[in-house]
Amino acid sequence: MSGRSNTVANRAARSCSCSPIQFGTAVCGSPDNLSRHWRRTFLALKLPPVMFHALCHTHASALIASGLDMLTISRRLGHGTPAFPLTVHGNLFTKTDVTAALEIEAAMTQT
Repeated sequence: MSGRSNTVANRAARSCSCSPIQFGTAVCGSPDNLSRHWRRTFLALKLPPVMFHALCHTHASALIASGLDMLTISRRLGHGTPAFPLTVHGNLFTKTDVTAALEIEAAMTQT
């Protein structure tokens, strides 16, 4: 996340009584409450509107690109099962087949 976006996220977190650490892992009251604070923060900073939920998709995409496993990503996003985020973001796993093929080849050629 860019420095400016991080500042916006921290400001929104403070406006709904969450610490920046809690902001990444917990919901500040209801999701509607957090979204309302998010919109107010963007208006106050005169930024183009970005839905808070869009950050969830960005967050998931960045974690997938970093190579993190889907179970951990699912838990980070607050989903009970990796099935939902895998359905939504599964197309981002572009290197998995090549990696799997190389791993099985390496395992089969070990003596």
